[in-house]
Amino acid sequence: MSSSLALLDHHGPPTMAPLWRADRMVMNAPPGLPSGHAALDAQLPGGGWPATGLSELLGEAGLGELRLLRPLMQKLAAQQQRELLWIAPPGLLPSAAAFEALGLPLASLLWVEPRSSADAAWAVEQALRGGAAALVLWWCQVATTATLRRLHLAAQDVPLFLLGPPAWRERSSPAPLRIACRAEADGRLALDIFKRRGPPLGKPLSLDLPWPVGAKRPAALPPRIHPTVLPVASHAVAGRRSATVAAASPALAVATGA
Repeated sequence: MSSSLALLDHHGPPTMAPLWRADRMVMNAPPGLPSGHAALDAQLPGGGWPATGLSELLGEAGLGELRLLRPLMQKLAAQQQRELLWIAPPGLLPSAAAFEALGLPLASLLWVEPRSSADAAWAVEQALRGGAAALVLWWCQVATTATLRRLHLAAQDVPLFLLGPPAWRERSSPAPLRIACRAEADGRLALDIFKRRGPPLGKPLSLDLPWPVGAKRPAALPPRIHPTVLPVASHAVAGRRSATVAAASPALAVATGA
């Protein structure tokens, strides 16, 4: 018997690190951020939304993404002294009254209206690296895989949610969590979790996401909110960039130079 075989006979096979199989849920995933929807948390590794990194919600803008993320935004706004940052939201947003009915304090909301997709990606990266945001939502129509990979790596301390078009389901992405969203009747939202740290969900999950009492469906921005164009330092990127920042309250308007 060789020395190697003798060693195995005496000590048994070497201890190997456990292997993860793609057809099984990750059991040692980092704790997630509770989504506020028990049925959804049961399907997410870590029992909730990823606390860091890029997550994708793919679907038509305005189909219910704010109601889906409402419990998380409420909790982060209450626990942290940092803003909820929205990048390039669609043209129609809930009114100030709807924000309040959703339980989102106006003082915690800040949104950026970039002039281009390159400006949007720049604003997202600065928000992630600057540490001033508790959460970043990015309504995105144009982004390369390389850009998404860079932003995923930049989101080391902040959850980044990319709200992209349905067609992006067919493209590759570095996001560990990817969900296709589809609006259903009576305020319900169908979630097809087609990528997670584990097997894809067998069938879409249907969540009841009614608008809270007192909240209205999306309406035009309140007339008192006036976006302000802010120049960006030229050393930050090749060339100068600028973005339009709209503050949800006078206090934030002052903070952003409005």
